[in-house]
Parts: sequence; structure tokens; C-alpha cells
Amino acid sequence: MLLLIKKFRGWSKQQFAWLWESNSGDWPWLAEKPMQIAGLNRSLWRGAVPSISFYVLLSLSGIIATLGLLANSAATIIGAMIVAPLMGPIIAIAYSMNLITSARSFTFCGTCSVLSCNKVLSCSRVIKTLKRAPISQ
Repeated sequence: MLLLIKKFRGWSKQQFAWLWESNSGDWPWLAEKPMQIAGLNRSLWRGAVPSISFYVLLSLSGIIATLGLLANSAATIIGAMIVAPLMGPIIAIAYSMNLITSARSFTFCGTCSVLSCNKVLSCSRVIKTLKRAPISQ
């Protein structure tokens, strides 16, 4: 980092202006036309529909994760997460929730219900633990 600071310290304002203006934003990877909504829907639909390869990779991921848990190896469990083909369905769910206009209220209601269930379960667990524990005097 210090070497980088020393390199730029000797630059003049003209050199910084040239560097700033040389980045015009004409990047070749952005030359593509935007995808139409129908094409995007088809693409996400194909990625979200399970196939034989999806189930094979999911079962291999489950086996790897099980072996990682038995071996107490965090790296193996992370490897199982990488092998799991869950990105397509997750992206499709997120896209569909953003596409629907009432998705925000649906997401809010779902979040509230999950949080309330979590609160009820954690309180019941605490009460059960307190009932079992003897009161020290």
C-alpha cells in the first residue's frame, strides 16, 4: 500500500485528470443489449426447474456435508455448500418476489411470522429450562 502511495505522490494534477478522463465508461462487456423481460423469465425458469443433474449434485452435496460433519471439518462442509446447486432456485425466488407488486407486503408478513415463531419457541425453551433448574438459595 505504501508503495502505491509513493507512486502516486509524484503525479501532477494533469496526470490525475488524464487518468480520470481515460475511464470513459466505454467498457466492451457492457456493449450487450439488455435482455427482454420474457427472455429473462425463461432463463430464470430454466435455472430453477430441477433436473437429474440437480438431484445428483444435491445428493452429492448432502453426502459431502454429512462426511464433513462426521469428520468435524469446516472446510469439507463449505465444500458441500459450494457443490450444492441452489443458486438457480434462490435467484428465481428473489426475482419472483421482486416481480410481484405485493411481494413487499408478503415478505414483511413472512418475516414477521418467522420472527414471532422464533420468539415463541425461544421463550418456551427458556421457560422449560427454568422449570428444570433448581432455585439456589
